[in-house]
Amino acid sequence: MSKIRRSFTPEDRYSIVQEAIRDGHAETCRKYNLSPSLLRKWRLKYLSKGKEGLKDSYARVDPQLRALEEENERLKRIVAKQALEIEPRWRTTQKRTAKKNAYSTSEKLALMKQFESRVNRTLLCQWLDLPRSVYYYQPQSGIPGARPSQVTTKLDGQIVDNQLVVNSIRQLLDVEFNTLGYEYITYELKKEYLINKKKAAAARCIG
Repeated sequence: MSKIRRSFTPEDRYSIVQEAIRDGHAETCRKYNLSPSLLRKWRLKYLSKGKEGLKDSYARVDPQLRALEEENERLKRIVAKQALEIEPRWRTTQKRTAKKNAYSTSEKLALMKQFESRVNRTLLCQWLDLPRSVYYYQPQSGIPGARPSQVTTKLDGQIVDNQLVVNSIRQLLDVEFNTLGYEYITYELKKEYLINKKKAAAARCIG
């Protein structure tokens, strides 16, 4: 059988502590059916902070108020979900029937911005069938992909600027009636550099 949890007001604690000081610790514990450790803790708080130390260290919340707040939050979630209800539309083709959302990605993001102050973002993403990565994606400026290398490695391990490669290509092309392609240029450059066709073609365009 579980024990009933008793509640003591700050005034009750003060009265019990005064009685313990007057009549003795053990006698007061027996009278009020208290554990010695609990009464000892009250007494130490009283001796260190006075009556203020016997007050609750946390703010008590009215159970009815808590229930109303929880019900209010539940109703908010229901209303938001109804507002974001996505009705699927079907488009029949010759081979298959595809199910698509009623909103585009941009419209879903706009709805996220509209309701994120009232509903958890994770729930919004679930209701809208929107990946969280799409919501948090921040486009980067500039050209996508890795930046091209500005240096080239020679066969002896020396690293040189790409301009030196460009100069070598110019020397190969500096002949009358030049018809050299990038594959032949790559073949000649490999005698001096660690280079592939793609980089050789890019350097030729620069040259």
